[in-house]
Amino acid sequence: MPIQGLKLTMTSAEMKKVMLERIAFHQEKAEWCEKEVDRLEPEVAKFRGEAKKMGKSGRSNNISAAAQNFENEMVRHTDKVTLFTFMSEHLIPDETYILDENDLRKLEVLPAHDY
Repeated sequence: MPIQGLKLTMTSAEMKKVMLERIAFHQEKAEWCEKEVDRLEPEVAKFRGEAKKMGKSGRSNNISAAAQNFENEMVRHTDKVTLFTFMSEHLIPDETYILDENDLRKLEVLPAHDY
């Protein structure tokens, strides 16, 4: 029987391996972002204190924006850890999955964007 489109197969063991690699990647990135937020926090507090003395809000500067970006990235990576952990724990053992391009993007085997 012909197969329409590009379909690839992965065993549950192969998928679990990929997911565990993604968990490790995102955990490492989340921890790095958290360290960057912690590193920048004293500078943000100092800036806000100085701004307050001048009667300003102290919310708009490059340091605050960078800290917020790192915090957002930390949350994004932490969410990915949660997602991949959940999926890896709910694979059907000893099965073969038929995956399409969208599935490979969800597994982060392919980049999220097209070329």
